[in-house]
Amino acid sequence: FTLSDTIGRFYPHRFELSGGSIVSNCSAFAYMGQPVSLNYTIQAKSILGTIPSNYNSAYGAMPTLTYVAENSESGVNLGGRFTDGLVSKIWTAGVLTFASTNAIFGRQATTGAPDGPFSGLLVGLQLSDTFDSRSLQNLNMNASSSTVCSGAACNAISIGSALNMRYGRLRLDDAFGPESARLPVGFTTEYWSGSFFTKNTDDNCTKILRSVIMYPAGNILSPANLNVNLGSGTTTGNYGSLLNTPIEIAFTNGDALHFFSAPTGGATGSFNVDVNLTSYPWLRFDWDQSGVYDDANLPTARFGFGSYRGHDRIIYWRERF
Repeated sequence: FTLSDTIGRFYPHRFELSGGSIVSNCSAFAYMGQPVSLNYTIQAKSILGTIPSNYNSAYGAMPTLTYVAENSESGVNLGGRFTDGLVSKIWTAGVLTFASTNAIFGRQATTGAPDGPFSGLLVGLQLSDTFDSRSLQNLNMNASSSTVCSGAACNAISIGSALNMRYGRLRLDDAFGPESARLPVGFTTEYWSGSFFTKNTDDNCTKILRSVIMYPAGNILSPANLNVNLGSGTTTGNYGSLLNTPIEIAFTNGDALHFFSAPTGGATGSFNVDVNLTSYPWLRFDWDQSGVYDDANLPTARFGFGSYRGHDRIIYWRERF
């Protein structure tokens, strides 16, 4: 016998989403710009519901996937702020299996100014097949509509459960106190409530590498650098949770529980601490008021023991209760 030439070609009757999830690294919320995990599977289906195994990425122009996003039926499509973290999507034997741990719902374009929170952010998927004109089935979402869609009014399919997205920042406050007592320090994570920043008491997930926190003797990756010389005495930086694998500090209810011990020998003096957020873009803010909310460093924090002399530009203080 002889083999015949290829006769025609086979193409799917439709596409179906088979399972999908989108999960943040913290169960209660995710920060805008912080990676989340995205997983889903799309299957090509024949008219009988079987998967055409010859359908793969060498077949021709594969479908284009686009993301949409909407917060609580607001009717505003925020899909342009969502990226899946992967460039290529490979079809194998009629199936596209997608998995990324670097999907991101980003801050606003240009300046990254605060907005939200988006407590019910649903991410959806659109599929466009210009090669065979096949469509994605079971659509249940329209991010540009403020009402629940049905039938032909739906143009996307939702992936997993809604996310609670917050605009976050890290904050480190100056602190001064007497040399006879330990010095509490405000080192917290905050989020934009819609009107102001507030402590993120849901945050039991943030961890900051000790190597990005700079004390006078160097970064606190080395435990010895937690000790700060003050004249003839020493004070030591303390945190609620110092992890060793990896070497980080962990936040509890949005607080590093940071303090400095009372200086030995009743020593007095002051010193600076810096924090670099190059690796934490979701915790940056416009501290220098430049109009761009992406400062890679926190403002230098100053800590002191002894009598606080005040500020040269402050004439009068009044304590309010």
